[in-house]
Amino acid sequence: MAPQAAQVRLGDYVEAHLARQPWRVSTGRLAANALGHAVRVFGTERPVSSIRKADVQAFVSGLDLAPSTVGTVHQHLGALFAAAIDDGLLVVNPTKGVRLPRADVGAVVPPTAEAVEALLEAAPPWFRTAIWLGAYAGLRQGEVSGLTEDRVDWLKDLTVRVDRQWIGLGAAGRFGPPKTASSIRTIPACPDLLAELGRMATPSGFLLHEADPSTAVHYNRFNYVWRQTVERAGAEPGLRFHTLRHRFASALISEGCSIVAVQRAMGHADAATTLRIYGHLMPSDEDRIRRAIQRSMSATPWVDARAAED
Repeated sequence: MAPQAAQVRLGDYVEAHLARQPWRVSTGRLAANALGHAVRVFGTERPVSSIRKADVQAFVSGLDLAPSTVGTVHQHLGALFAAAIDDGLLVVNPTKGVRLPRADVGAVVPPTAEAVEALLEAAPPWFRTAIWLGAYAGLRQGEVSGLTEDRVDWLKDLTVRVDRQWIGLGAAGRFGPPKTASSIRTIPACPDLLAELGRMATPSGFLLHEADPSTAVHYNRFNYVWRQTVERAGAEPGLRFHTLRHRFASALISEGCSIVAVQRAMGHADAATTLRIYGHLMPSDEDRIRRAIQRSMSATPWVDARAAED
């Protein structure tokens, strides 16, 4: 390692690292917040090369944050030090092997039909489109904001096509790719949902809009209105819009849709992810197994003969 590399300060390196990433605005904001915790604890002047594994362990153990948030901070810090290795500032990544707090993650609890109804009643009329799309099509926030009239097949296939989302803020907003490649999907839509969406549809316009259908609802505005809606509905404080996707998934599962069908409709990368999140909602197969075995045994002549003997 060159002598000058040992003098690179953490604050400067974090700033340079963030500036060269090809991230979406929301991802960059998340990374900046995560790395901001490290800069505040270690200090802007601390040389990157002086940070050891023990320092990182003490850092993550002392964070007064939810375990999932600590994990996010650790993830971005690890990426920062991996870049530092590539730049010749470090030899070993000090985040490797650091123990993180265990997240006590409970089972997903989908909102009830009554809870969704309360949100619809509390929402401004134009924002109800977002709730319909979240609860009954499983769209994420960016996907809702980026959905335009031409992505809906109203008459023939009755589907909603998700192949892009709206990213960025205000005038700087633009269309971008969905969260992952698997997020590109075509979702069957029921007639009632299409009827609700049709109330806000305009040719080539955004389905979610306030006054001007040619203007998308950006991230900050969307979340501000959502928080107001949650408060007016008397829902649990901090309820996330993402929770509406659980309502959509639970409806598919309760109707007997296959796990692969649920995976595709949700835009998950694989069925294992869907099972991990929603497996507890699957109906019990015990009675189904008993009926299957009974039918199998009843088709065996030996069983019929034994029944006759009895």
